[in-house]
Amino acid sequence: MFINPCVFWAFRSICKEDPGNLNAWANLGFVYDTQKRELDAEECVDKVSYLMGVNSGEDYQEETSLLAARCLAEQAYVYPYDVELDSDDNLRERLMSALSLYNKALHYGGHLIPTEEKQCWYFKMATIYVRLDQIIKNKDDSEYSRLFHYNKGLKLLKETLESERKQHK
Repeated sequence: MFINPCVFWAFRSICKEDPGNLNAWANLGFVYDTQKRELDAEECVDKVSYLMGVNSGEDYQEETSLLAARCLAEQAYVYPYDVELDSDDNLRERLMSALSLYNKALHYGGHLIPTEEKQCWYFKMATIYVRLDQIIKNKDDSEYSRLFHYNKGLKLLKETLESERKQHK
């Protein structure tokens, strides 16, 4: 797989500008890994582990849990927008993975995530459920899976309505 050298430059410059950016380090590691640059990829993995507080004390754990949660939420946000999605099944899989990432983010962050930020994530999750509904409405088993997605989407929208942001109301 060919990776444009500008991708390396972009991620490296983000890491240099913002050394605590988990996603930039993770993405740079992924790019190195796809290019079979194991030592560089390993360095990025080590940096991500350090930033996430792996092998660190409890004092640092709350801060790293929130960082990890935000990292996962950022990945969840962009995950369904891959340019190489060529079918509804691929998109459905990506949407389900994005929901899984959001749920992990909510789990990692727990009570540390500010309410407004959490409601923003709920809104994005609800829109994913709506997109899933559009994909599965013509499937044979749609009556069962649509109800689940519909109910989850409504529950998340209800949580979002408690937001102070006008865009969520």
